[in-house]
Parts: sequence; structure tokens; C-alpha cells
Amino acid sequence: MWALWSKRYSDTILCNDWLYQAVFRGDTSIAAQQQFLSYLYSFNPQSSKWVSFHMELEFGHPNRVYKSKSKGRYSPPPVSHERLNWWEVLQVSSSATPEYVKTAYSKLASIAEEDEIKLLNWAYDEFRGERLPRSNQEYAFCEIIDWNDIIAEIDLHLARLGWSIDRARAYLMRTYGVKSRLHLTDCQILSFLEYLKAQ
Repeated sequence: MWALWSKRYSDTILCNDWLYQAVFRGDTSIAAQQQFLSYLYSFNPQSSKWVSFHMELEFGHPNRVYKSKSKGRYSPPPVSHERLNWWEVLQVSSSATPEYVKTAYSKLASIAEEDEIKLLNWAYDEFRGERLPRSNQEYAFCEIIDWNDIIAEIDLHLARLGWSIDRARAYLMRTYGVKSRLHLTDCQILSFLEYLKAQ
């Protein structure tokens, strides 16, 4: 990142403080922290010091005072540097079957608050990335997803099941949280499509 900045803006120094909240835009939830930890460790699994440095660039240091137009002067909440396991969050065994994991996820999601939903969604995405067959992973994580095809396929399944758009939205909001339409990941959209196919 610093190298790219220097190439484009050779006469301007990139300050670390400019990177504060650059990725998650103020979302300091445990889910956001875990998502960023997973991302950082995928690049540098051996250096916890390097990971901590980048965690503090994004989420801030609780002993520092930051300025914000909306909050004024404030100190951010403590940042967790401990990685959670998806099976602990979903309260299942690490060797649980996909069907059991889905059931556990659905039960927890039905009673969870919004921040808890985010963490459950993160854990379920981690489970899918680790345990699904390779072909499904490639489909879920391919760089270019033809959303027109996916939307058309979802519409076909909704028509087959007799679901209205409102019912589909209600399901998505109940399963993935109130802000689901703004924050759905590729995995969650594809999971919804797989759910419709199985009905």
C-alpha cells in the first residue's frame, strides 16, 4: 500500500492516521475485527506484531485520543487481537456436519442482536470457506460473479416456491440482520440461493 501511494503521490507522505477506519468506516464490532484478523493472518500468519500494527491502523489504539466530526474527541474501544474459531461462535464441534452447523446458525440467528448477527455471519462464512467442497468455494469466491445470472436464478426459485419479493427480503433480514441488504457478502447471497434450491 505504501509503495503504491509513493508511486502515485511521490511528493506526499502517507500518514498512518489517515488509514484509521479506512476499511470498516467506524465499525468496531467483534465481527469486523475477526474479519480483518482473518484477512491479515492470510497474508502474514507468522507475525502477530505486524497483525497488531495493522489492527491498530484500522481500529485505533484505546489509549490515544482521536478527533471526529460526529464524535468530537474520543478514544476507541479496546481491539481484540485474539482470533476466534467459527465453531466456538456457532457453539458446535469443529467436526460438525454442514447440516448441523446450518441448524445451529439458524437457531442462534433467530434470537441474536444486530452485532451478534454480524459475528454469526462471519463465523458461518469462515465455516463455508474451510469446509465446503472446492467447487463450491470457487463459485463463492470467484473474482467476477455475474449478478444478473444469480438474480435471475433467485427470481426463478422465488416464483417456483410462490415467495414474494417482500417475503424473500423478510427472510434475508431475519437470517442476516436488519441491514442485510447493505451488508450481504457473496457467500451469504450464494447461501440464500442454495437454500432456495433445496426447498
